[in-house]
Amino acid sequence: MSIATYTAGTPAGSSGCQRVWYGDRARPASMQVLATYYFVGGHVQRLVGRVPGGTDYECHYRDGELDAARSRNAAQCPKASEAKPVP
Repeated sequence: MSIATYTAGTPAGSSGCQRVWYGDRARPASMQVLATYYFVGGHVQRLVGRVPGGTDYECHYRDGELDAARSRNAAQCPKASEAKPVP
């Protein structure tokens, strides 16, 4: 299984989004979205994804912490310190 990320890297302190796919890189059309990171000032504010073969999740972060009350399937969400766009 391959992992692909677009954009390949993000400048420190930037804002935007980054998407991660998984699957067979030799068959790009078969690759599936694993997660999309939405970040402001280099900090993830929202993370939307799906555990392969499992459930969807939507994670919201506030002030450097997971906001479990606003998140869906928060048990699948990484800690804020682990939810970072690829540099």
